[in-house]
Amino acid sequence: MDFALSVVHPVTEVEPASHFFLNVLGFQKVTHDPYGVVVGNGSIQIRLCLASPETGEVSKLHLELTSSNLDRSREQWLKRPEVLAVSEKIVVSQERHEVRVQGPHNLNLTIFRLFNEDDLGLLPELPTSFDWSEETETAVKLLLRCVPLPFRKEARIKVTEKAEMNAAEAGEISVGMTVALHSFIQETPLFQHRALWEEMEKIDLDPKLYFPEGFDPLEEIS
Repeated sequence: MDFALSVVHPVTEVEPASHFFLNVLGFQKVTHDPYGVVVGNGSIQIRLCLASPETGEVSKLHLELTSSNLDRSREQWLKRPEVLAVSEKIVVSQERHEVRVQGPHNLNLTIFRLFNEDDLGLLPELPTSFDWSEETETAVKLLLRCVPLPFRKEARIKVTEKAEMNAAEAGEISVGMTVALHSFIQETPLFQHRALWEEMEKIDLDPKLYFPEGFDPLEEIS
């Protein structure tokens, strides 16, 4: 059996509500029938239907939209005559900022932007269980910036665990620069060695001291 799920949103006028979703919010019309219009954006489908004539009851719908520039988004919403109210920018946390919009057709919007560690200039802590010198830990944190964000958390764990395992196998109770960077190289895919080499140079580390002798990153990716 097939199922098609939609959020049902009763409104006082279906046509203007449909126009707002299609032409302002960028939804696409999925279907329409005598009971209303279904719009969707690939993530959610909404059935816009006429409120009960007996009760006149309508519902409130709250949607969240992402934005890469909240200030510009806020200015654009302020210019729309059908919008009832637009908040100032709200700092929910350092990672999330919001602008809240009270729209027509009982629609409330939260326009938000999420900030990642690069946006904020953060260097998250390593999940260490051994002692690390401050210099070594800082170097590894900085080098992790060459790892794409979607994979960085996993890389942070793997590099730390590899360095501490290698230190333990060498009979050491702390992780020094050489062990840490050799471990970093071991955990880095070959196609990323050139990026790691360049990142080392950016933070004034000599890659030749840590990569295998004779290693040439240009040859490795050719």
